[in-house]
Amino acid sequence: MKKMSETKKKQKFKISKLAKQVAIPIYIILLAACVFNVVFLTLTNTLDYIIESERDAYKLANLTAKTLEEYETLPFLVPYWIEHGKELDHIFDEAEIKKKDIELHHRWPGLANIKETNPDVLEKQDESIKKLYAEVVYASLCNEFNKLKDSFKPKYLYSFVIIDGEFRYLITGLKDDETHTSAGGDIYELGDSRPYNVGDYPSLDNLLETMVYEFKLDATISKHEATAVHLFLPVVQDGKMIMIIGVTNDFKDLIVSGSEQSGIQIIVNIIMFIILAALSITRIRNNVLIPVKRTNQAVDDYKEEKDSKKVVESLGKIDSNNEIQDLAQSFGGMAVELDEYIEEVKNVTAKSERIIAELNLATKIQADMLPNEFPDRKEFMLCASMDPAKEVGGDFYDFFFIDENHLALVIADVSGKGIPASLFMMISMTLLETRSMMGGDLSEIFEDVNMKLCERNENDFFVTVWMAIIDLRTGDGIAANAGHEHPGICRKDGQYELEIYHHSMALGVMEGVPFRQHEFHLNPGDKIFVYTDGVAEATDMNNELFGTDRMLENLNTAGAKTPKDVIEGMRTAIDDFVGEAEQFDDITMLSFFYEGD
Repeated sequence: MKKMSETKKKQKFKISKLAKQVAIPIYIILLAACVFNVVFLTLTNTLDYIIESERDAYKLANLTAKTLEEYETLPFLVPYWIEHGKELDHIFDEAEIKKKDIELHHRWPGLANIKETNPDVLEKQDESIKKLYAEVVYASLCNEFNKLKDSFKPKYLYSFVIIDGEFRYLITGLKDDETHTSAGGDIYELGDSRPYNVGDYPSLDNLLETMVYEFKLDATISKHEATAVHLFLPVVQDGKMIMIIGVTNDFKDLIVSGSEQSGIQIIVNIIMFIILAALSITRIRNNVLIPVKRTNQAVDDYKEEKDSKKVVESLGKIDSNNEIQDLAQSFGGMAVELDEYIEEVKNVTAKSERIIAELNLATKIQADMLPNEFPDRKEFMLCASMDPAKEVGGDFYDFFFIDENHLALVIADVSGKGIPASLFMMISMTLLETRSMMGGDLSEIFEDVNMKLCERNENDFFVTVWMAIIDLRTGDGIAANAGHEHPGICRKDGQYELEIYHHSMALGVMEGVPFRQHEFHLNPGDKIFVYTDGVAEATDMNNELFGTDRMLENLNTAGAKTPKDVIEGMRTAIDDFVGEAEQFDDITMLSFFYEGD
């Protein structure tokens, strides 16, 4: 009973959550309608104001342009301000301006009126007079801009030119509470600039391209400017556009007041939408919530009992004539398929466990096939190892006595990996040992084993083999190499070097091919190191090979005193080089120290 009660509480929680999720879209629609009303009413009021503000903006820009056009030296001053703007003394106090003006007339006796000064005459003055003249005119115009801005109350009144894809600001009008040294960052000083992007202000783009003024405003809405519109008017002298006047107005306050006026209509719409939402939720409860509750109960029952027949019967009672009914029927079918899938997974898991057990057994069998106990003889020391890339590998090593005084050493690498390669490996290993015990030269042994391996070799496996037979009494030996890696030989008190001679073909490739053998002699203290290509071709994370050069370097610097030291040192060097990279080939090594009789 307690468990049933907890289940019911859980159901109520889920249905309540679903009810909220269903109701949220309705509330979103309501909110969107309210927002639409606010935006619509605000835009209507704003557009009315824009029509009125267009006239004021144009009037302000026109008056400002006429004020600038009174200065005949404007074509000279604009480039001079741009080039030397940061060097000028920016003065804005009227008393200071008057002092500068007196100083200018004193130093330039022929100057009558700064507005009617001839540009050519100004060009001939020395640099100090030019600088002083530019400062006086700039300061006077700043004051004129301030008065005009104070009269019309725009957000910004400014002048600029476009050079090299940038706004280069010249004169800016200020409010009473602003200064040219404001830390606010939104008042552009003489010499300030910012990027000009074609398309931001279409009317400005047209003005720059045609020099024809269109009575048109550019509107921008951004997180920096709120809502603003811009008007641009050229300053023209002698048919040339000298600079551009910019007027910007802000309509943030108008938007707020428009929203307040729209409040009554918004409240009426909210009430209407609440009524519609209540009616919709009632219908949704009958056609969605109750069927979902029954479906959810059926899901919980299946989780506890795993009885797909009961679930199908319970879900068949849902009759909502909508997607919920389809969902219930789909879940019933899924429950049946899930029971079948669980049964199939059990069978697959059992098969996988058998395969894993068989692989483990194959690994053990292969490990047992390789000799792991090394002879304790005074004539030599010997050690070998094989690390497969997979559970089982295709490499192998072997050593055996043909008679009391002759020792055979074998290392080989079967093409491919995994269980097929391991089977071919065991066949090759058995054939080599069996045939060697029958006597004969190595070339004859390889020819006979090759013939046997080629028989019924439908999968085209082959094996590379290096084999040597050593007379432990004298150190004389013969060796044959069927496509295998070159062995490393170290003479007493010398260094390991690769013993390079012509290979024969790998065993199992083609019947009837001859195999070479060669004689060699070992003196007490000489050493042999043989290996498979998994050593030289071990690869790190950067796809760089370990290589025979690193192999020889390790052999000659490790200071190994026993064959076991050689094997372990080489394995450590390979592991350090490879790092986290995956081993992709079997690694097999054999080390032999000849001590003599």
